[in-house]
Amino acid sequence: MSTGTKQALVLALGGVALAGVIVFLVRRRLVTTRYALGWLAIAAFVTLGALFTGLVNDIGEVAGMTPTAVFLAVATIVLLAIAIQLTISVSGLQAQVRDLAESHALLEARVADESERQANP
Repeated sequence: MSTGTKQALVLALGGVALAGVIVFLVRRRLVTTRYALGWLAIAAFVTLGALFTGLVNDIGEVAGMTPTAVFLAVATIVLLAIAIQLTISVSGLQAQVRDLAESHALLEARVADESERQANP
């Protein structure tokens, strides 16, 4: 077995292992399906890229990149998409927390005013 074939096999097994870990995490509800899709896309690309190394080489030649650079470029794009999605989610959660804190403060002030009004008729 040639070195290239061994490397492709290891890469394919790594992609399958990554997909398995992501599916496990989704089933345990540690990762939402929404985020798992990006990670599964990376796993699929790694696995398919390892199985079709000739295609990756052809894409690299057209783009003027090495096969490693093609993998790195795709992984970077997907990871950036995941990071953007996480940023959007965190921003939304921060807005919800701010709104809840403001609502709580207003309600607390209203309850205090009402308690004071009942204590001093």
